[in-house]
Amino acid sequence: MTVDPPVELQNSLVSPRSYQLDLLSRAKKGNVVAVLDTGSGKTLISVLLIKHVLQDEHNKRVYSRPCIFLVPLVPLVLQQEAYIRNSCTAKVRHYYGAMGVDSWPAERWTEAFKEADVMVMTADIFKLLLNRGYFTMEDVSLVIFDEAHHARKNHSYNQIMSLHYTRCAENQRPKIFGMTASPTFAKEDSKKSIEQLERNLDCKAFTAPPEAVAAHVSKAQEEVLWYHGTSNADPPGTYFLLWHAAGAALPLLKPLLKASLEVCATLGPWCAERSLEQGVVDAALKLAAQRFQRQHNAHLQIGVDEQEQLRIAESVANLKNYITTSPHAAKGGITPHFGCISPKVGALVKLLQSYREDAEGFCAIIFVEKRSTAKILSEVVDRFPGLDFVKHAVLVGHGSGGGNALDPNMTIPQQHAIVEKFKSGQLNVLIATKVAEEGLDIRTCMLVIRFDGGGTLTNFIQSRGRARHANSRFIILADKLNPIAAIDLVGLKQEEILMRDELRGRDEDENDQLFDSQLVLTPEMVLTVESTGASLTIYESIGAVFQYCNSLPQDTYVDTKPVFQVVQCAGGFVGSVTLPMAAPISTRFIEGRLCGRTRDAKRWAAFEAAKRLHAAGELDDRLKPLRLTTVTVNDEVINEAITLARHAKEPTTAKKNAVQDFRMGTPRALAGTWNKSLTRAWLAKIKIRVPGGDEYQSTEFGILTTGEKPLPEDIFSIKFAEGAVLDISIVPLPGPCMVLDVDQVATVKRFHEMLFKGMLRSQVPDEADWALIIVPLRQCTVTADDTLAESVIDWDVANAARKEMIPVLEVPDFLDKPNIDHFVLYDRIHYRRVYLVDKVLNQHTPTSNFPTGNEKFSNLASYYKVRLGCKEDILVNQPIIEARVLPYITQGAREAETMHAAFLIPQFCMVYPLPARLLRGHALHLPAVIQHVQLRLLAMELKYESFCNSGTDEEWRVLAGTVDDLQSALTAPVTQSVDNYERFETYGDSFLKVHQTLHLFASQPKWHEGLLSEARNHLERNSALRSRAFNLKLERFISGTPLSRKAWIPPLQNDGGGLVQRLSDKMVADVVEALIGACVYTGGNVGGAKAVKKILGGSYEFDWTVYKQMLLQGQQEPTAAAKAFCEFRSSVIREVEESIGYHFRTPQLAVEALTHASALQLASEVNSYQRLEFLGDAVLGFVVTRFFFNLKPALNPGDLTQLRSELVNNQFLSCVAWRIQLPKMLEHMDSGLASAIATFGSLFDAAVEAPRLNPDQHEKNLFWTSLAASPKAAGDVYEAMLGAVFLDSDFDVEAVWRVVEKTMIDPWWHFFAASGLTKLAAAAPIATALQSAPLTVGAPPPLAEATFSDALAPSAPASTVSGISGPVVSKATGSDALTPEITKSTISSNLAPVVPAALRSPVLPQLSLPLAYKVPGELQQVSEWAAMNGCRDINNRCEQDPVTLAFTFTFLFHGREVGQGRGPSKKVAKRLATVQSMTVLPQLLAAGKCTCQVDFSTKVGKRRMLEQAALTLSSSDATLQSARPPLPESPPLSYPPQTGPNGSDVLGSVTVQRIAHNPVTRSDVPGTVTIQRTSVAPISPQTVVQVVGGSSPLPQSSLPLASGTLAQEVSNWAQMNGCKEIDTRCKQDPRTLAFTFTFLFHGREVGSGQGPSKKVAKRLATTKSLEVLPRLLAAGECTCQIDLGTKSGKRRIREQAAFAQFSYNNDMPD
Repeated sequence: MTVDPPVELQNSLVSPRSYQLDLLSRAKKGNVVAVLDTGSGKTLISVLLIKHVLQDEHNKRVYSRPCIFLVPLVPLVLQQEAYIRNSCTAKVRHYYGAMGVDSWPAERWTEAFKEADVMVMTADIFKLLLNRGYFTMEDVSLVIFDEAHHARKNHSYNQIMSLHYTRCAENQRPKIFGMTASPTFAKEDSKKSIEQLERNLDCKAFTAPPEAVAAHVSKAQEEVLWYHGTSNADPPGTYFLLWHAAGAALPLLKPLLKASLEVCATLGPWCAERSLEQGVVDAALKLAAQRFQRQHNAHLQIGVDEQEQLRIAESVANLKNYITTSPHAAKGGITPHFGCISPKVGALVKLLQSYREDAEGFCAIIFVEKRSTAKILSEVVDRFPGLDFVKHAVLVGHGSGGGNALDPNMTIPQQHAIVEKFKSGQLNVLIATKVAEEGLDIRTCMLVIRFDGGGTLTNFIQSRGRARHANSRFIILADKLNPIAAIDLVGLKQEEILMRDELRGRDEDENDQLFDSQLVLTPEMVLTVESTGASLTIYESIGAVFQYCNSLPQDTYVDTKPVFQVVQCAGGFVGSVTLPMAAPISTRFIEGRLCGRTRDAKRWAAFEAAKRLHAAGELDDRLKPLRLTTVTVNDEVINEAITLARHAKEPTTAKKNAVQDFRMGTPRALAGTWNKSLTRAWLAKIKIRVPGGDEYQSTEFGILTTGEKPLPEDIFSIKFAEGAVLDISIVPLPGPCMVLDVDQVATVKRFHEMLFKGMLRSQVPDEADWALIIVPLRQCTVTADDTLAESVIDWDVANAARKEMIPVLEVPDFLDKPNIDHFVLYDRIHYRRVYLVDKVLNQHTPTSNFPTGNEKFSNLASYYKVRLGCKEDILVNQPIIEARVLPYITQGAREAETMHAAFLIPQFCMVYPLPARLLRGHALHLPAVIQHVQLRLLAMELKYESFCNSGTDEEWRVLAGTVDDLQSALTAPVTQSVDNYERFETYGDSFLKVHQTLHLFASQPKWHEGLLSEARNHLERNSALRSRAFNLKLERFISGTPLSRKAWIPPLQNDGGGLVQRLSDKMVADVVEALIGACVYTGGNVGGAKAVKKILGGSYEFDWTVYKQMLLQGQQEPTAAAKAFCEFRSSVIREVEESIGYHFRTPQLAVEALTHASALQLASEVNSYQRLEFLGDAVLGFVVTRFFFNLKPALNPGDLTQLRSELVNNQFLSCVAWRIQLPKMLEHMDSGLASAIATFGSLFDAAVEAPRLNPDQHEKNLFWTSLAASPKAAGDVYEAMLGAVFLDSDFDVEAVWRVVEKTMIDPWWHFFAASGLTKLAAAAPIATALQSAPLTVGAPPPLAEATFSDALAPSAPASTVSGISGPVVSKATGSDALTPEITKSTISSNLAPVVPAALRSPVLPQLSLPLAYKVPGELQQVSEWAAMNGCRDINNRCEQDPVTLAFTFTFLFHGREVGQGRGPSKKVAKRLATVQSMTVLPQLLAAGKCTCQVDFSTKVGKRRMLEQAALTLSSSDATLQSARPPLPESPPLSYPPQTGPNGSDVLGSVTVQRIAHNPVTRSDVPGTVTIQRTSVAPISPQTVVQVVGGSSPLPQSSLPLASGTLAQEVSNWAQMNGCKEIDTRCKQDPRTLAFTFTFLFHGREVGSGQGPSKKVAKRLATTKSLEVLPRLLAAGECTCQIDLGTKSGKRRIREQAAFAQFSYNNDMPD
């Protein structure tokens, strides 16, 4: 850019020192690396050099090149930019990654280069700009490398020099200036390090004489502070507490416990305890955050055991509560002392305490290696006695860390805030990591401590440079028992001396070496794009591949990271990289070349992948991942999407106004002019048919037009909001056109104007050029349609309209006329309105009382004076006139009978020149009729004339939609018209989505789903459709404002008149979609496609076969591997074809539809379903919308949208897919996805089981909405299969519909009908539908056979439950309602016959179960109460008062009303009805008014069984026990073990008695029941489990083994069987690195496994152990006991009781 010369230094800048000027002089002559200690003023030298270079650029060039200032770390960008900006007048700008600069296009960088003199940025950003070819090194004048010692090996500094600097001609290379405190790196030799740095940067390294620097910069005294050994104290008590009390959270806290041992040894037990406490608090916060995220993100819930997570969270919360509520926590924690910290920390504390006397000027930095160490030391300093003068803070980096209190990370603003506080003295101690060593402008310190040793020479020099205060000290802590830190310090000092000697002995002209970078790059190691100059080296290739993979579509169960593998072979290593399935097949697996090192092998594989990706078009010519904004294609539609995407990313300064004003256009049929001497005109009659009428009746009005042709004969209807319909007929009169002279034109125009001035309140203009004119017709001719036009117009009435209005009092005897109601008056005071005269009130005067009474005004005169502001004197001696306000432009079919009455003073009234009959009745409909005529003419024009240049075919030039439909499509809902575009917009939107999807899919066969979706999103935007509509001037066709007499005027020529319409982008876009929908409705897919082509234009094809040809042209022959995989999946495809009813001509499409993106290793040469899912999603939305659109009676727009959303959401699609087994057939390789699909499938199967077994019990709701969120892939596979059908059938929508009808509509429609979402009378009953189309796959599981030993005693009262005396708990109140009449009754021994479950479900009379319990304080829903108590005859109704709009909600119990509520909303009314009903229902149930039966095969029934058996309280009631027959004595029997339906072989019987209600289970089920399991073998007769409230040990051997599969964990097996002596042992071979995992049972090995990882070894050991453990347990080798008060114990009880049969068999042993 052109710079305003010269660049001057700011006045505040200090004068340069002599050594700075010397180094500046060297830098002017050549490339220099300035080696100076921290604080010696290196940056000032760079500023002076920038000034020199910019002035030189201005003198030599027209456009000066900017200077580039590079830094290695982001925090240095802002710091150095501020220093340069404050030091000179140059234009300085800064750039770093968080600003999003890596995605800036070339144009934006070009602007940035033009506006800056100095650009401060990170080296990675500069390297990226050079690599992408945005500019070259020749385009900059100076490159400054801050912290230049980083220019080593593969660092960005070195890559910039090696790749880009070498390309420049020597006379075009920019000047190089480097700055560093130490040119050495790590443990390298000083001389070699300096020479290599010089070669890498093409510089000479120089330093200043020590004495010259020492005169300005103080040097710290270097010391060693000794301490004695590490801490030998035991871990703190919290450590052992966590081990023993963590419970379920122990695996989560184990890493924390392990780390605390290291902290205890190095920092002491106090520090270890603090780390444990903080770790528990952080864990609690993390778990809470994760739970919150799962609650608000359904996909995070998939595969997560919420119960287990809840147990972990509860354990951590208990530990946190213990820690935070402990006595010392309230006091800020236990005060540390020297006995509880390590000697190392103690030495640090004593050192700080020694500065207490110098606290005023004290400032120090403590350098540590770990962030956690910094945090814990901060705690020590904060609490240790004697350190209250220390004001400290932690300073760490902003890179990746734990992000918690123990492992913090800081943002750049946080770092700068701490540094500023340290500068200002608010802080005097920083505890920092190496982030404070280099670059940051930190205050000079009197003390610098290296807590963890000296580090490298660079670390040593840079950290020591922070101690620049007078008499400052630089201290390294060293252990006397292990003095490595002190030895390193001596070595570092010797290296520094050698380095200084080497630098001092150098001269500009000696040892001048050619530029020779350490980083060797041969031509084959660089990928260069000639067209842009962009380049990529082998060292950047891995990052480029990762960046590409990150740009691919993301999925919860797809890892988009590249997979690298390195194989050792003869002569070296060969690397390979595998890319995700979203990448093209040709780029998915790439192998590199033979290399000597594994790192090089990976680089070569990535480099070959980058070259392959660029060749495939996946990397653009800037070598960036392909993005929509950078794509270049020869397709008008896609280029439009690209343009929109670019505009979307451009910064905007103001929000664009999306609403603009328009007027409805003048149709061509009305175009003309009345301003001629002789005007040709056409006349048409307006005829109206009112509701209930048989024939059209002519009105007294006609329409006069002056177009080229008469108005077309037309019939249409105006529908009003209240449901009335007015049929209109426009009948042009026969004969030639009329010829009107000037006087006649003036006459009809005047009539037209006076008619609407009287009718409207808008400003109707005079002498306007009207688009049409309303004229009066002679009453004697209006009924004849064959009358010539010249004889029809009532010229007498028309001529009368030209007369001036005459005051009433000037018309003789006007007030005495008997037909005064035939006149119209205009009151110039009374709101200046037109009034219809009713009668004259001669007995009243303006000063007499109001005829009807008025609270505010005593008489009409005062009303005129006060309210109307009349200034004239009112005559007293005159009557008043009773009149009526002219009715509003009604939207109803009939004129309102009652019109607002008004009283007028004749003094101010004038006779209006129109008869009253012309302003009554159908005249008031004229505005609506005219607007409809105008809109219909515009719709005709749009249909027949707007696309005349589109082609030669007549059918092609005409829109397919009917005029009526197009008129509806052009009418916005805001107009309050019944026929508006809402339904057509929904229909057209779905079709347009299909067409756009198909166009993108076919024209870009190589694009992945992410690019396709982004392009479609931009094409669907309202602004995109709005811009296309603007090209057609579609705004003039739209009716977008409701009719208003205050604003509407009759239409004028040249798009005038009508209403000002405020049309938003969305409204115009909706009209575009509605027009397409109207064309699809009439013309089918072809008509819709033609409408898309005509309205949107571009490269859309109306013939979809063209898209098939596009795909065929780009189609590649499947590879042999792909064919083999398809053959392998052939049997699955046949199953799919049978289930969906479609036979694939190309089976590969079905294989692709069933291939998940995670199945890369199984199907590496087959595409995943993502593209097909993109296609299927669109076509599914269309066929479903079409189905709902065509239903009769027609759904309103809201119902249509709601139903469509219910059918196309992923949850429902997952259910549809699961029913036909698609998720099970999905090919994938992700265990999480497998678990999620299996979990959802089991939930689905359980949900559909109850309604299938008992249809009467089925609740009328969409049951799948209450299931846990399904994995997205489960629904996606169904859409992908539809996409495959659509593609295979050559885009036949009907083929897709047949699949949808077979798999979705037919099996599932009855659910929607039953739910109330539809009003279809023909919906099949639920029971019939379930029998005809069962949702479960395969036969249902067998039901348990059961009888019930508890029966209702005949003598028991209605409220008595058999076999129990005690309280019955009210459901409504939750209290115990004692009933004195309840008595004990014997248990009936009469057993009901056992009926096989396959024949019927076991039922129990309702009254044998008491009322289900409800927790007090909660309002229970009636439906929940009914479900719990088995009542199936609960109904409700809701009504709304049409006048008050209040809702009345009523519950009905067996046909009788039990509760009613009334409120302003349905929700309030239902709640009031619920409260009332829940007071009555328990009483009716107890009184025996419900005869329903509980079905124990249902979920609710099983819950009641659990309430009766598994989770009850026990009692040894002697009376009840004695009533049961004695158990027969018989020897124990032995049976082979079998497995029960719940995955266990628990056998035997259990006796349970309930004596009180249980608030935990929300039930008060009393009584005694004996449960006997007969489907498997019983166990020994000793097993009778007494369920008690507390803990009841039971010998392990008396319970059978809980079954377990090989997938079961040993720990779970032990928990189920009560064994507490299961241990593990894991070892790793130090030579082979193999793991050996062993399980121990009571100290003996039972299973061992060996593998390459701990996970594999454990799995092998688990398999072996689970084969041995059941045999050992059966043999009595375990003496542990099951505590029945624990969760495991209760589970065992449920296994014995809850799923058993309710029977008592005397033939079985007890």
